[in-house]
Amino acid sequence: MSRYRDCEEMEAISLNSIYHREPQHGGTSSNLLSHREPHHGGNKKKLCKWIQIILGCLLLVASVMQVIPFIKRSENSKKTMENKQTVIGGQAKKLQSSPVENMDFNVGMRNEDHLQKCQGTQFKRTFPDVDYAFFGYNILKGYPLAVGHDPGFTLPIFKADYREGLQTSDCRYAIPRGLVIVPDVSCITDFTSKTIQTRYELIESLSISANVKASPPTGGKQTKFSGEFKASSGYQESSNELSTSKSVYLLSTAECNYYFSKLITHMAPPFYDYFIKWIIRLAETDDQQIYFDFFETYGTHFQIYTTFGARFTFEHKIKTKTFNTEKNNGYNFDMFGAPPPSNGDATTWASNVKESPVPMKYELESIDNLFTETYMSRLNVNVNYQRISLNIKKNKAEYCKYLKKLGQLDSCDTPPPGLVLKKTRLYAHFKVTTVSTNRQCNDKCLELSDCEAITICQLCKTDEKVCYMFSNFFNTSRQVPSYRIRAETDKTDEEWKTIVFISKISIKMKMFDTTVVGAQRSSDTDTKYIHTEHGCYGLCFNDEHCVAYTFHHGQEKKCRFFSENGITGLIKEIGTVTQFIPYGHP
Repeated sequence: MSRYRDCEEMEAISLNSIYHREPQHGGTSSNLLSHREPHHGGNKKKLCKWIQIILGCLLLVASVMQVIPFIKRSENSKKTMENKQTVIGGQAKKLQSSPVENMDFNVGMRNEDHLQKCQGTQFKRTFPDVDYAFFGYNILKGYPLAVGHDPGFTLPIFKADYREGLQTSDCRYAIPRGLVIVPDVSCITDFTSKTIQTRYELIESLSISANVKASPPTGGKQTKFSGEFKASSGYQESSNELSTSKSVYLLSTAECNYYFSKLITHMAPPFYDYFIKWIIRLAETDDQQIYFDFFETYGTHFQIYTTFGARFTFEHKIKTKTFNTEKNNGYNFDMFGAPPPSNGDATTWASNVKESPVPMKYELESIDNLFTETYMSRLNVNVNYQRISLNIKKNKAEYCKYLKKLGQLDSCDTPPPGLVLKKTRLYAHFKVTTVSTNRQCNDKCLELSDCEAITICQLCKTDEKVCYMFSNFFNTSRQVPSYRIRAETDKTDEEWKTIVFISKISIKMKMFDTTVVGAQRSSDTDTKYIHTEHGCYGLCFNDEHCVAYTFHHGQEKKCRFFSENGITGLIKEIGTVTQFIPYGHP
């Protein structure tokens, strides 16, 4: 009813606005309206009907517009649910079908040992302090036993390049191009000891850590850098003590390995940018000083194999006299123990190795070997690298002389392993072996506790050389030597060389029918009243520089004694006894 009422009112208003006239006569107006009423009633109903239709359409449109967003949201929600179900279903199938190694799980593993997807790069770690493997090394200034880092390391020759995405086989570590890196975790916390009595033994001990790979001879001549370790302050300090023969060093060492790296020579890492600039500079000059500057900047060698970890070394110095006394009393200095680290626990020290491992042992190759086709073929710069290699070889020995001139070392000669006696051949050896080099003969004798001297033919041109070893075993019941060592002269003596290892003599080394060639330390006045061998021995023993004496048992009863620097050889002399005594007497 209200809708019709409204419709009638709207119609009335509309009709009134259409047919309204100003009334002139009340009757006239009334008659007109009454006359048209039937006609107006039909129009009113039609108009009302159309209005109702229009209003209904408008309401319908409004309702539809409100429903459409809900429909769209519903469709989107449905699609989202379908997608989620698809993803969940796919993951479920993956869990059922994929192998374990393709999953990124970390169940029951430590945080530092994540199992990872080998195809991914997430969580990849690098080996700590691997930068050292790219550095050059100056063999003259190095000292592997230094407190802190080895001063022999110079600037980087190669640079780390991880762009190829190389990694360890367990996918935990990223590896730079050109290196093979392998974890090698092992510790020896029990201390092992080594005795050092001479400068030769000191250099040998240092060479264990910084081992120089032998280069092939050039033009029939072996070329190498002389003066190994001699320009380092650590070597010079220890060498000064050892040169007087008054002190003995005992080195007790514990070691922990963490990993090792090896250079891939045929696929070496890229050169460092600044090193390439030096290559260009060297290729344009033969100036010796520029090559010396190059050695100062990048060293004399590069690393081809490096062991990373930590070393704990306890250095103990004792007087030579005390050492000899204790040794003769049966004390084994190889079992000499060192105190643990300051926290009292060597295992605590070992457990911290992985945080900051450093190079412990390194195999080195002469830096001139970089300037070969093997390493230069990938260089994008066209240089005459053969010229560089030749100039480096020319200046190897000269570099040590240059440092000596600057006062950084006192000698470029390798310290002798013992007292070297030229043109001398001993007889009555206790052991014989074959070696390929003179040095091998030295080393074999040094390894044997009873060996005190060697004789070898240094000029014999054979593939194998015969190394004769000598020792003064004493028969304790009669106090006489088991081997009557003697020197004899023949036409081949110039080919032979004898080395007496005075540091290894425990009590004395006696030679029969043998006398010393050289400048005696004593004067005839000093020995005028010495008429017995025992008296001659006492005179030598009380002189701190005397290492040998001779006593002639003929009518003269003559006594002479010698310092190490005054002895040049031994020859046969009937009736004369020569005896070497160890270092460390007053």
